Amino acid sequence: MKKSIIILLLYLSANTLFAQFNLVPNGDFEAYSSLPTDYGQANLAIGWNNVNGDYTNSTGSPDYFNTLSFIGAGTSFGVVAMLPFSGNGQIGLVTIQQGLFREYISSQFISPMNIGQKYSISFYITNGIDNFYTKGSNNLGIHFSNNPLYQAIDESISVIPQIEIDTIIYFWNEWHHFSFNYTADSSYNFITIGNFKDDAHTLVSSYGSNGAYYFIDKIEIYTLLSITGEVAICKGQPDTLRMYGDTIVKWADSLNPGIIIATDSIITIAPTVTTTYKATTAYDTAYFTVHVVIPPVINLGNDTVLCPGTGQDLQLNVQAMPFTSYTWQDGSSGLSYDVNQAGTYWVKATINSSCFASDTINVAYSSSPYVNLGNDTTLCTGDTLILNANYPNASYQWQDGATSPIYYATHQGMYWVKVTNQYNCHTYNSITISYNPSPLINFGNDTVLCKGQSLLLNATNPNSTYLWQDNSTDSIYNVYLQGTYWVKITNQYPCSSSDTINIAYSLNPSIPTISQIGNILTSSSAIGNQWLLNGQVITSDTNQSYTITLPITDTSCYSLTVTNIYGCSATSDTICYLPLGISEVINNNGIYIYPNPSKDNITIETNSYKEQRLEILNLIGQTVYTIYINKKAVINTSAFAKGVYILKLSSDKETVVRKFVKE
Repeated sequence: MKKSIIILLLYLSANTLFAQFNLVPNGDFEAYSSLPTDYGQANLAIGWNNVNGDYTNSTGSPDYFNTLSFIGAGTSFGVVAMLPFSGNGQIGLVTIQQGLFREYISSQFISPMNIGQKYSISFYITNGIDNFYTKGSNNLGIHFSNNPLYQAIDESISVIPQIEIDTIIYFWNEWHHFSFNYTADSSYNFITIGNFKDDAHTLVSSYGSNGAYYFIDKIEIYTLLSITGEVAICKGQPDTLRMYGDTIVKWADSLNPGIIIATDSIITIAPTVTTTYKATTAYDTAYFTVHVVIPPVINLGNDTVLCPGTGQDLQLNVQAMPFTSYTWQDGSSGLSYDVNQAGTYWVKATINSSCFASDTINVAYSSSPYVNLGNDTTLCTGDTLILNANYPNASYQWQDGATSPIYYATHQGMYWVKVTNQYNCHTYNSITISYNPSPLINFGNDTVLCKGQSLLLNATNPNSTYLWQDNSTDSIYNVYLQGTYWVKITNQYPCSSSDTINIAYSLNPSIPTISQIGNILTSSSAIGNQWLLNGQVITSDTNQSYTITLPITDTSCYSLTVTNIYGCSATSDTICYLPLGISEVINNNGIYIYPNPSKDNITIETNSYKEQRLEILNLIGQTVYTIYINKKAVINTSAFAKGVYILKLSSDKETVVRKFVKE
């Protein structure tokens, strides 16, 4: 475990903080097997050795200096030994001579480190007074191991030191003290000091020459008084506190600081509130606070179904709680987790090994509803397009708010629908509809014609073709017979329209007759009557009988038109009344007029060979022509004005009146 370095310029007495023995044997290099006589004799300092086993005056061999030997003053290759920080002995080593070599010193501890124990590690170092190695370097490191390290010849040892100074060390002709704390994570038994990085990863000062050489003295590793245990526990949960650094200890807590609660190095406590514990030895005092917290509660929610590709990915969240760590199913430890695929997700909230909570959620993904309204299209006016968005267990929203799965499109525009399934997954689809004009056709209502009538059906439209019920293709059709008539019209787009009409024929009513009693005229038909005077409709006179207003002051000719429910009609003969008060009845008894109507000539024949007076009167009673005939007469009427005329034939016994029409 690599630790950051704390540089201390203040030297503190070991006896004030630490227990009594240094794990490093002969850490001040005062004990020796014999005094050094040359360079490279680091093994003469009892307990120390060179990891490559070379103790000759060569590269890759650290040096032992002692002021009691001539080597302490320095000769040979120009290293002038710096006086030790204390006593007589010290070690010197090269941390880098680029491309050439580096040196390491190593020793076995008096006893292995204890796992979890905190240690104080310190040493003194200087560049000394050196006329050959005048550079400085970084990466001076301390490596703890369970077994000795080995250096092949003089290259760097490729391990990761637990302690490393990553800044360039350059203290010329003065000692500096480095001190830091370290908690053992294994029962380490060996210490090795040197530069464990290769040349490419080592910083070297820009000033100086050759390489970096350092003197080291007073290497000390002491146990520190420390307490381990659970920093936080759930209420009601026990906690075990272990004190490292001494076996003689007095325990007290912050609630009753004057009462000793235990004297063993290990105690079990179960506080109900957050409590600080104090462990006191002859050399030090340590404090440890146990936080009593509420057990964690986690709720990831109910199992759920998400929709793919709609931005509905789920974020699972937990609330930050003091002294709580979180572990998700994939090993991540954040306060949130983004779900983007189906699966089972869980999180565990841990305060300590005995106080934790967890929750699990199953997340599935539903396929989005499928909907296809079809391609954009063009319809004909009057057409309806049925849009079907039906999907199982779904709801619908159309562009106008309609909610049925079926929509009837009748106008041009864009139509869209949102289809949402039971899991709230939705899909949109749209279609644009345009309209071309359809032909216009309207035959009107079915109708009834009168005998002899015809009806012209007109289907004319621009740029169109026609198909009638009899496969004829003209734009018009003349109806003479009853039946069903239809036409289909197709224009250039092509849009089609059609219409149908049913035509029936009605017989004309029987020709009505008029009977007279006094001044009352009566029709032979009970219904459909319309009385006429001198050829003009008598308003509101539609009863079966009509009463003539007396006295008659002018020639008055009455006739009758009978119309059935289909509008077909027949007209009676005319009865004329003259101011003379003579009733003249038109009938066919013994008199014949033809042709009637006439254009140029009219022929009158009678059954009598006696001479009779023939008068022709207009409708206002004026005589326009007079002649005497017996049996037959032909009269030229070409000079007569068009209209209805009264023909009066008189004898000594009777007067007969007839009507004829001049065309």
